[in-house]
Amino acid sequence: MADFKIMTTHVKPPVPSRSWDYCAYFDGEEENGPVGWGRDIAEAIEDLQMSVDLWEFPEPEIRARIEALKAFYAKATP
Repeated sequence: MADFKIMTTHVKPPVPSRSWDYCAYFDGEEENGPVGWGRDIAEAIEDLQMSVDLWEFPEPEIRARIEALKAFYAKATP
C-alpha cells in the first residue's frame, strides 16, 4: 500500500476558466482510474475523492486498494 500514491499535475489547459488547472489521480491508475480536477491541488484531490465514490472498479485488488486509501484519507482529513 505504501507505493500507492495520489499524483497531481498542473495542466493549465488553454481555456478561460481556471477550474481545471490541476489534475489528481492515483499513481498507476491514470489511464483507467478516476480523475479529479480543480483550480488548485487541494480542490483536485477533493474532486478525486468524490470521483472514487462514484467509480466502479471491476478488479477486486484495485477496489481493495481504493477502499484502504479512502479509509486512510478519511483519517488524515480534519
